[in-house]
Amino acid sequence: MKSWVKMNSWTSEDTKAVKTWFDLDKYREFENISINMLYHEIWARTYFFKPVIEEGMQKTVMKNYMQILDGDPFLIKEKHLNYMDAENKLYQPPYFFITTVDRIANISFACMRKALFIRANTEQYKIDSTIENEYISEKIPEQFPTTIMLEIDLAGGSDDEIAEALRVSLPQWRKVKGVKPAPLDAVRFGYGAIKKLISYRIIPMLDLLAWSERKKVLLSDDRLSRLLYTDEDDDKAIRQGYHIRDADRPFAMKTV
Repeated sequence: MKSWVKMNSWTSEDTKAVKTWFDLDKYREFENISINMLYHEIWARTYFFKPVIEEGMQKTVMKNYMQILDGDPFLIKEKHLNYMDAENKLYQPPYFFITTVDRIANISFACMRKALFIRANTEQYKIDSTIENEYISEKIPEQFPTTIMLEIDLAGGSDDEIAEALRVSLPQWRKVKGVKPAPLDAVRFGYGAIKKLISYRIIPMLDLLAWSERKKVLLSDDRLSRLLYTDEDDDKAIRQGYHIRDADRPFAMKTV
């Protein structure tokens, strides 16, 4: 949350509004999903907190957010997790975006608006020869605020060679783009972290925080506690406001 954003006080109307989509019983089901699915559910939510979202991801992020507001917090379906076994569909891992038709269309429209290429006749386009070998991310930087666009020659080297080429290139790419790596204290998915993700109810917390941020409503730690826990919970499992302030909320923000 940016310190300069003016947040409004929570009112009874906000309580009514949050109850239209937030159902704690549904979120309890996250305690029974696989680690792989838990990881992807967290990853999908990281985009709710990014200051800049790539144009190619904006529709997906909004779709996910609206799905949550429609009362369905499970953003990742089992069919989405079959990518590693699929033999006829490319796997898209975190941090990488395999170019879609929609994405290339948006890039093409941006190029046309900047006259990087123009229609020569009814069937052909003409490229500005003075910039034809320049990198696309440098000509339309607004489309690539934190990313670059590249193709990988899968036949050009072994997996290790390609991975090493990517590894040694990243520092230089970051320097040129002015993009710093994620802090090293980001959450790693070890046993302890997974246990906290569940017991601290991080996924419902992230959804509540994302909602309050978009509504510009101040969501206090005590109120978070009242939303995330009920009388049905064991007293030992309930996280009070000071727990959320000192541990849970900071941990949640490290996951994104």
